[in-house]
Amino acid sequence: MGSREDAEEDFADWQAYFRNRVSHDFEVQDLEDEVLDMARRGKTATYGKFLRRYRISRGGSRGIGDLLDVLNERERSRASGCEDSFHHVSAVVVLSEKDFARLSGKH
Repeated sequence: MGSREDAEEDFADWQAYFRNRVSHDFEVQDLEDEVLDMARRGKTATYGKFLRRYRISRGGSRGIGDLLDVLNERERSRASGCEDSFHHVSAVVVLSEKDFARLSGKH
């Protein structure tokens, strides 16, 4: 478990990384805002939705999974110090039906 300062530093690092990419404009804050809005509305999305919309890679050191982990950690650090706080990122981002079926053995 990192501190709130660590979580904010990680967030700023990702923000700077995406701002320096010349291929397109992307603000990490936009993704975080979208996830929080979806959580408030009780909606879900797959990794693929965010991959396509924000042109983020699936894997690697700057992939969607790592970015969502950073957002999750940032949210957790903002919660009232509770390690087991509800995480909007975890609640909103789900496996596609195809991935769920493959992983659960329900083909």
